[in-house]
Amino acid sequence: MFKANKHTRKHRPAPYLFISALLILALALAGCGTGGGGATTAAATTAAAAEATTAAAAGATEAAATTVAGAADAGATTAATTTTAAAAADEDDDPDLSPPVTLTMAMPIEKGGGEWGNRKPWTVQEMEKELNIVWELRGHTPDQDQLMYASGDLADIVMAHRDFYTQIIEGGLVMPLDDLVEQYAPDIKEQTYKLDYARKYLSHGTGLLYGFTCFTGSDGNGFYPQIGFHTRWDLYKELGAPEMASHDDILELVDQLVRENPTTPDGQKVYGFGVFNDWGTWPFGTFPINNPTANTEVSAKSVTFRADGTEFYPMIDIDSGGWQNLSMFNKANQMGLFDKDSLTQSSSEYANKCTNGQYMIICAGWWMTAYNLERRVEDPNTLNGYQHIPFKGGKVYCNNLWPAGASAYMYMISSKCQNPEAAMKLLNYLNSYDGIRFLMCGSVEAGTIEMVEGKPEMTAEIIEKTLADSEDVRDMFYTNENAFGFTVPTIHPGDGQPLNLRVTDRGFSLQCSPMDTDYSNYYGATYPAGVLNKFISEGYMTDNRYMPSDVTNAMPPDTDSIARIRNLVTDIYFKTTATAILAPNDAAFMEVFEQNMKDLKDSGFDLLVEFDRNNYLAAKADFE
Repeated sequence: MFKANKHTRKHRPAPYLFISALLILALALAGCGTGGGGATTAAATTAAAAEATTAAAAGATEAAATTVAGAADAGATTAATTTTAAAAADEDDDPDLSPPVTLTMAMPIEKGGGEWGNRKPWTVQEMEKELNIVWELRGHTPDQDQLMYASGDLADIVMAHRDFYTQIIEGGLVMPLDDLVEQYAPDIKEQTYKLDYARKYLSHGTGLLYGFTCFTGSDGNGFYPQIGFHTRWDLYKELGAPEMASHDDILELVDQLVRENPTTPDGQKVYGFGVFNDWGTWPFGTFPINNPTANTEVSAKSVTFRADGTEFYPMIDIDSGGWQNLSMFNKANQMGLFDKDSLTQSSSEYANKCTNGQYMIICAGWWMTAYNLERRVEDPNTLNGYQHIPFKGGKVYCNNLWPAGASAYMYMISSKCQNPEAAMKLLNYLNSYDGIRFLMCGSVEAGTIEMVEGKPEMTAEIIEKTLADSEDVRDMFYTNENAFGFTVPTIHPGDGQPLNLRVTDRGFSLQCSPMDTDYSNYYGATYPAGVLNKFISEGYMTDNRYMPSDVTNAMPPDTDSIARIRNLVTDIYFKTTATAILAPNDAAFMEVFEQNMKDLKDSGFDLLVEFDRNNYLAAKADFE
């Protein structure tokens, strides 16, 4: 069980927090009333409201729902809230006077990995005191991962991608964790389904526990809906908020928006759309569309299974999401709405253009928050900002269910780790309800959490300062949800609140700007995430709560020959994207598609489909 020691109970709040607490107390006596990594721009980028979690669990498949419920029941014996644990007496908890143990952790950059520098969050520093460690975090690119595994020079803890599991385990680069979990990880030990799943499907047939996943539960829906169709709310509303139900609707809308707003206030060119080239094919399949992939289906790599059991193959299906989006970009380019330079730009350059307001359509919510924040700082009452626009028949990426965690990554401990006991204690902290709550939110004693009607909530002061990107809260909290064993909207069994208190109804409401409120009220909700929840509940849009992630994640890794084919077909498709977008007319676009289909089939695509289909059906049968 995670237990707060003397360091955590005292919490040693920074002086400004202590002063703030005194001010709040004085106001109360007078009869008055009331931040990815390191609390950045806003809690708006954090995943999932409590209502989304409840809806996801209700709409899950019976097996997945039972598993998630079972995990919650198993975890119910863990510590109560951070507040309760912090208040508990522990006379036997003597301070550890031994030198702290330095632990290195390698984490992919795209999962939030990166050196702390001089900005290590305050909650992390408090955790280090409690565990008597120094946590060094290293951000790795895929190339650095390959070099690390090839050399055998691993960090003490690695967040390893599934592509490397076989190489890591066969090479003896990581150690079995069964005994360490038994002795040093009581919170992890209680997550029996996740551990048994890892032993059976993720440990190279050894039956041993070589690692465990993060992100168990439902990821819900963020304050701002994430992947999808986002545009300027002020401009869209001025046009009467027309319904979007097809790509033609989007193109007509964007054409008008760009014609009326050809440049930013500082004179930079405005485009309808842009992409980037350092995330592979991802940017070409992120817009909602009304076609077969907008309906309930399961994607098993190269083959997709619809709800009725029929199959289609996205890379060679003109009606698939990827090809329909390429068609839309092609038409946008013919209309002069597409940023051609974006075909060779990086994701960071894309982000800069989003922040500058140079794209009328932004493909993901996290790239619009910087623009929204800047406008809010300039004018607290502005309606200028981006919002997610409901798309009839579209599918949105939210409410995913991960009963056994997101199995694409596992935490493993290096065989060369000098203090695996300390490493396991750190991992247990990151997999405990109270540990996650403290790292993301702090505590009552520190003045960052307050009790409202008997429930813990983030203080209004902290949320307000976070939204304003105030310096004194910028480095307080560690909010990288990819590091945690549970999804952040997971309900703490001790208090019934989400682990991240920013995603409660109250937390979401406090984060609303006048623009957020105007948008939400227009659609009959109280905050942006509620808009999406409303349209999903009404059947206007669909989400991913039906996806049996445990089945797809149980599919075996590629053989060497299949891996070569998969890399080849992905490369062929990716290299086709620019040619397709730049095709001068519809006929030329179809010629590109036909040639791409031929090239893929010549590369062994049929063998890839057979491999994926057979493995998916076998894994599915294992769960029936």
